Amino acid sequence: MRATVWLLTLLHLGAWATPGLFYSPAAPESSVFAVPAADGWLYLGEATPGARWLADHEPGSFYYLFYGEAPPAGTRTVASFPGVHLLSSDGLLPGFPGGELLLLSPLPGVSRPAGMLQDTPPEPFGGGWIDPAVIARIDTEHYLDHLEQLTAIPTRFSFCPGCAEAAELLMATLGGWGYEPYYHTYELNGVGTVSVWDVSAVDSNTVYAVGLMAVKTEDGGETWHALEDTGGYYTRAVLFLDADRGFVGGWRTMLATDDGGDSWEVVDHDFPSSIRDIAFSDDGHGCAAGIGFISWTDDGGETWTEADVPDTWSMLGVDLVGSLGLAVGSGGRILRSVDWGESWVGVDSGTESILYAVSISPTAGDAWAVGAAGTILRSGDGGLSWSDQESGFSQFIYQVEFVDALHGFCVGDNRHLFETTDGGAIWTVIQSSDRDRFLALDVLDDDTLWIGGGEPPFAYVSTDGGGTLVGGEIETEERLTWRNVVCELESSGDGPALLVTGHYDSISDDPHNLAPGADDNGSGVSACLEVARACRGLTFETPVRIVFFSGEEQGLIGSSYYVADLAEGEVGGVLNLDMYAYRDDENYDLEAFTRDDSLWLSGAYDDGCGYTPAFVVETNDPEWYRSDHASFWRAGIPAIHIGEYDGTQIYPYYHTTEDTIDKLDMVQGVSGARAAAAAVLQLVPRGGQAEGLDAAYAFPNPFRPGEGHTTVTFRDLPAGTDLKVFDAAGSLVFEAGGLEGEYEWAVENSGGRDLASGVYLYRLAARVEESVGKLAVIR
Repeated sequence: MRATVWLLTLLHLGAWATPGLFYSPAAPESSVFAVPAADGWLYLGEATPGARWLADHEPGSFYYLFYGEAPPAGTRTVASFPGVHLLSSDGLLPGFPGGELLLLSPLPGVSRPAGMLQDTPPEPFGGGWIDPAVIARIDTEHYLDHLEQLTAIPTRFSFCPGCAEAAELLMATLGGWGYEPYYHTYELNGVGTVSVWDVSAVDSNTVYAVGLMAVKTEDGGETWHALEDTGGYYTRAVLFLDADRGFVGGWRTMLATDDGGDSWEVVDHDFPSSIRDIAFSDDGHGCAAGIGFISWTDDGGETWTEADVPDTWSMLGVDLVGSLGLAVGSGGRILRSVDWGESWVGVDSGTESILYAVSISPTAGDAWAVGAAGTILRSGDGGLSWSDQESGFSQFIYQVEFVDALHGFCVGDNRHLFETTDGGAIWTVIQSSDRDRFLALDVLDDDTLWIGGGEPPFAYVSTDGGGTLVGGEIETEERLTWRNVVCELESSGDGPALLVTGHYDSISDDPHNLAPGADDNGSGVSACLEVARACRGLTFETPVRIVFFSGEEQGLIGSSYYVADLAEGEVGGVLNLDMYAYRDDENYDLEAFTRDDSLWLSGAYDDGCGYTPAFVVETNDPEWYRSDHASFWRAGIPAIHIGEYDGTQIYPYYHTTEDTIDKLDMVQGVSGARAAAAAVLQLVPRGGQAEGLDAAYAFPNPFRPGEGHTTVTFRDLPAGTDLKVFDAAGSLVFEAGGLEGEYEWAVENSGGRDLASGVYLYRLAARVEESVGKLAVIR
């Protein structure tokens, strides 16, 4: 749904230290990113006059806009507006069922401003002609066939093999038509984030780390392997009970392995939100904590139950020793359990600082919690009461672990590693830097500990109690290789290309198992294929490309990488089709999202709709960034997005397993594809260009005044053309002479009365040429 947004709550006014996240009524002159929102601009950069501070910039963070009613649980929300939310993350987000992600930073490539108002095609576009015979090649049989083949793949989620299978299907289909398609590939590190969130060590050589997915080393960090079955779950927590049994927690999902991570199974439990920490006290009893919940198990993690938790607090850390459990989270909240995590009560922590982690001494009774502003708390009575300990540190501390009641470690910002040998009475800094963060810690004994963090993602092992760290950046031997599929239509010359695009990945509320994505975006993919099929045998004078993007549901990743690799001036315009074949009323209505520099594209698409039962609602909305056209907008390239008309059609099966072919309207699907093909034919000249009356055409056809049509336009008329219109009985109802170029007819008879509904014949005559066509009027 398109978001017309108003800012709800913005914090502090005035000038603030830079860089930061700001809201401003005016666009900043320079920034890392700037996006329109709430009749103003959200940006990352320096404070400007009138700008309002939202948050400090965290180096290495990923920033997103999320378009949806509410921000996804388990994510960090910087600011919220009606229908749109600014999120920050320590890595790439996997996408969420409830809305669309737009990655703002970091982005490959350079952002450029939008161009000036352009409502007529710029050079070299606009000299083509529409051949109805080419448009007629696009039909229901072929469109439906593409949809059926695509949705036969159970899921095209970017992290699943089905996405690569879909790319191979596109390559084979296009190749079968005589084209030579190719992959545009881009790679992501197997950890996939700027930080390691958590580590769990088996010994000094073997450790597991989680970022976008889980990774493993068995040689002390010299080489790492991606555990690909864990991809796409936004993994935040990892715990191994021994060399074989382990758990990974992610977005509403827990994965379990009993073979050291070689294979993983999804635990049969729907967790309320993102799992942030996992702890076990023995082989049977364990807890998982997250945003607004704590879950417990007494059978080794086979089944889980939601615990009785006061309020819906965001719990970020949990520990369990015997029957004693402690959990910590936002606002300085601490919860305590004495029944292995089945029920919890709140205790007074004495602080409102966010707490990230808690550690209970193996001898029980003593416990420590750490968090923001260098906070370290200690309890000597099993978590009933807490007192401050002096860290001498003013930044964040993210993790704490104790070997016994006296010896412990904690880690935080600027690669700080602290040690205590007296239960926390004195904390000593044994490692520090002026950059990055230590986020994760697992202590095996007095001498052996593993540390993880970022940016970039890294892990270190120490076998001398933290004095020496061995390791570094995590680079997995396996890379996440994602592919865009590109098909060049036949052309005879160079110049800026016209692109027809659509994303082929999908997502749902169960994306790893079933995400058919018929409307989102099988509809757009099928349209792109039909444009390519219809244009076989044509030779365009300048390049025309059909491009299928991956990674759209993760924040327009595929199109962002594609745009970053473009040479300046390589692409002149883009028609993007995404989720447009659902119809919930009697109208075949589409919506073209455009902006000032792209009006010539939406105008051409509107003209193309004249060859279909559909009509298009043009929306000049430079704030609509919810599909791959936005990647081109951010690079200053004209583009439009074609979707279902937002005024009446809110697709009820959006991002669900129910997004299937039976929900779609094939007339609307074929119409959208035909209009795209007509726009291409009109905008790009081609060899064998028709001349005289062969190039002339009329639109819209059918003529539907109830859908906003006011005239029928005859285009590309040679000088001296005469027009005559006859009714079904052969009687002359209208004529005009001496026409040239373009002629608009009000669909009236010669007496000025509106023509009734019916089928009419029109005859065009110029010199020795004559052309006859049919025109339908539907009132």
